[in-house]
Amino acid sequence: MRTRFALLLSLLATCLCLVFFCEPLAAQNRATLSCSLCRQPITGTYFKYGTNIIVCQACKARYPACVSCGLPTVSAAATYQGGPVCANCVAKYGRCASCNTVLLGRFFQSKDPAQPERYCETCVKTKPLCTFCGFPKRGMTQSNGVWICPQCKVSVKKCSACGEAIPPGTYYRIPYLEGNFCKKCFEERPHCSFCNRPVVSDGRKLADGRVSCISCSSTAVHEMKDALDALAETVRFMESSMGMTVKEAYDFALVDNAEMAHLLGRANDGQMKELGYFASALRPSSPRPIIVILTDLPRSAFYETVAHEYAHLWQYEQNPYCTELKINEGFAQWAAAQWLKKKELFATLARLEARADENYGTGYQYFKEIANAQGGLGVLGLARTHQFPPNGKTPPIPPVPENLIRLSYVLPPGEMKDQWAFVQRAMPIDPARLRARQ
Repeated sequence: MRTRFALLLSLLATCLCLVFFCEPLAAQNRATLSCSLCRQPITGTYFKYGTNIIVCQACKARYPACVSCGLPTVSAAATYQGGPVCANCVAKYGRCASCNTVLLGRFFQSKDPAQPERYCETCVKTKPLCTFCGFPKRGMTQSNGVWICPQCKVSVKKCSACGEAIPPGTYYRIPYLEGNFCKKCFEERPHCSFCNRPVVSDGRKLADGRVSCISCSSTAVHEMKDALDALAETVRFMESSMGMTVKEAYDFALVDNAEMAHLLGRANDGQMKELGYFASALRPSSPRPIIVILTDLPRSAFYETVAHEYAHLWQYEQNPYCTELKINEGFAQWAAAQWLKKKELFATLARLEARADENYGTGYQYFKEIANAQGGLGVLGLARTHQFPPNGKTPPIPPVPENLIRLSYVLPPGEMKDQWAFVQRAMPIDPARLRARQ
């Protein structure tokens, strides 16, 4: 009995504690709660959002609810479809990179990590899209008839003529030139007569109808003095490094496209067909052998052409009876190639070596094989022969005359008239050897 009585007393004491101590404690805890919006103590009903936001009943009734999470919003950070959006939801979902609307609906984002921006469905469906990345970014402009954003405008291929972005699809490359060209420039603009680049407003049209881009114009050989300096530089290399010394007097002329056509006896159709030519005589203008070069050639083309024609002159002096075009043109191409290598004009050299036509292309490859097998002396020896032997084998290399490698000098012209110059050599030419060769 005592044990049961003791147990009852213990339970009674516990109940008294709950009545006199726990009820005041709960009231005290409720009194310490305050509303996260108005900061006032909460004495009645309250509402909890998340883990740490408590809102009193008065604030819930006073402020509109966020359309995303339902939290009463004192000052909306954004709106969506006419309703407020709280700052937490704006931070959580982000904004459209185009219109700045909070992204509570469908949005679109690139798979490229370098483009983390997101765009709302409304902008994607109603605004112009960048042709390259497919998004309605800010600052869009039109280039070559298509929309492009500022970011893509920096990174995409640009036309080397007009500088505009090249739309996806067709674009053009020109052999041996750097850069890409848009369809509009390549098909609608005039092309440089020398390098074939589409020419924009910074190019120029020559008096004879040819068109020159700014790059070719910047190195063009136009004045006779400049041409003679380049000729002298070429001749020094041919004489000292290749043993190709011309002993007799010859003329040098710098002519435009119309005069070139006239000298060659063809109609001037405005097309640039010859960069230069060599003739053993051009009576009555020149009773001596003559090298004729087209004016305003880019310097690299001038070096190639003048070396080619000088090789004709040297070969004519050594062997005026050779009529085999493959030998004549192939040797001249080979000589020009050596000069281009020396000048490190590799783009021009690549064009020369890529030719596949019968006389210039196959002729050059033939002499290149001779040079690989027998060296430069083998090439010079073959150039001095009249024609290929009947059996197709390379003829024996004739001895090289001692005076072939002696140096001589290009003297300044005593008189220049109509861009013609007389280059004095050791002895006058024998009129019996005069024969035209182009």
